[in-house]
Amino acid sequence: MFNILVVDDDNNIRRLLTAVLTEAGYNIFPAEDGIKALEVMDRNYIDLAVVDIMMPRMNGYEFTQLLREQNNECLSFFETLPTRASESCS
Repeated sequence: MFNILVVDDDNNIRRLLTAVLTEAGYNIFPAEDGIKALEVMDRNYIDLAVVDIMMPRMNGYEFTQLLREQNNECLSFFETLPTRASESCS
């Protein structure tokens, strides 16, 4: 089974991605920021990380930089979903 880490400080986006990816048959490990994501990765093998860029404590760039420094082979994909209607494209 493919393990995906979903890292986003917005609970609604995190829940949405978790639901969609679980329905598609993946094992999902949610985390609300880079610090929590590192804790999840210490306990679980992760194949792919779907990471928000703007987060408190440790943002997506810092998180992926740390993964590279640790020679972690987990693939990272940045997601930048708008959290308010005013931020969405029309």
